[in-house]
Amino acid sequence: MLLIESIRLAGDVPALCQVEVFYPRIFSKLSVALWGEGHFPYIFFFRTERLNLRWDELKEELGYAPRFDPRGKFYSVKEGRPDGFSSHSAFVEWLRANRRG
Repeated sequence: MLLIESIRLAGDVPALCQVEVFYPRIFSKLSVALWGEGHFPYIFFFRTERLNLRWDELKEELGYAPRFDPRGKFYSVKEGRPDGFSSHSAFVEWLRANRRG
């Protein structure tokens, strides 16, 4: 998972997060306590790696439209994206080698 801090032109994508633990139970009350709403009821624990990556660079790599807005959502990257990489794992390894923060 990539965490996106800001989708402004020079916004940051500061972290690559590998999910280590996901408990598939809904925690609506915890979501309300943390975020003021029940829209984020799942808990994930990540192994986080800092990145030096801007939002506009990631959009270009993944072929996303200029106005694509992922805020508050989880998306999977479609197979075949990004171009030039044989798999999602290859793209993650490229991030680690070239965009580590």
